[in-house]
Amino acid sequence: MFVIKFLLVLLFYNQFFFAQIDNKKDSIQIVNLLKKSNELRLSGNDHEVFELITTAQKLCKFNHLDELYFISTIELADFHIMIGDYKKANETFKLISPKSNYGAKTHSKFYHRKAFYFNQINRLDSAVFFSNKALKIANENKLTDDKGTIYNELANIYEKQGDLKTALEYYNVACEVYKNNLRYYANTHYNKARIFYKLGNYDKEIALLKENERAISKTDWHKAKCPIYFYLAQAYFKKKDSLNAYKYLHLNAQELNEIQEEEHSTNLNKLIVEYETKEKNAEIIKQKNIISKNNQQ
Repeated sequence: MFVIKFLLVLLFYNQFFFAQIDNKKDSIQIVNLLKKSNELRLSGNDHEVFELITTAQKLCKFNHLDELYFISTIELADFHIMIGDYKKANETFKLISPKSNYGAKTHSKFYHRKAFYFNQINRLDSAVFFSNKALKIANENKLTDDKGTIYNELANIYEKQGDLKTALEYYNVACEVYKNNLRYYANTHYNKARIFYKLGNYDKEIALLKENERAISKTDWHKAKCPIYFYLAQAYFKKKDSLNAYKYLHLNAQELNEIQEEEHSTNLNKLIVEYETKEKNAEIIKQKNIISKNNQQ
């Protein structure tokens, strides 16, 4: 579960995409909302992510920003995939289709997110089809970051099909693309390590995971660290090194606690805001009623 969620959350973080959107006055706030929603995905703050994306959608409609509305709807579909609501993701995708006047990066994003959706529901032929459509656009328009995401997706598809050699080749290419982006690189590097676990090369897997652990040690990416520690523990169990195995299981449990504390804090804050809003609304209604009665007298 944690491995899958880690992959989902990190794949959807796409800061470069939003940086390339035309910064018209009306679109700046929307772009910032979508950026913020991506930044929050690793924190597990699902409620706020949803609120940011849907707020962006409303602003797009109000300002008649068609392409940005299309993009924010892709983000909403991504969100539903992230939390495992594939039915909602499918319904969201059905609401939109790319137009010829949209930018190449927007088209690419639509197709590689569709590929990701089909990969998660194990319709792998469809996942490959949409990945290749996205890759064609990315190659024709030199969309380097998109290519990294697509290679990572294709690698995961081949991994599911049991073609570990091809999967490793694609993960290596994706790692090269993402060598200057820690979030993306850490995700792909982790996926690469997992291949060596499946191949039974536990020493190589441990070396890669520890390299990843060091790279993100100073971050608060609890959902990224959690599966790293889990697979380190599994590798040490395979090597019959119980001392190290339980050490990493303990670290895994600590990261899980951090995730749960963040989720509890988020839920508490949500309840407080909802309560305060109800109280304010009740007071407004009360004052309106008083004014209305005074006017009638």
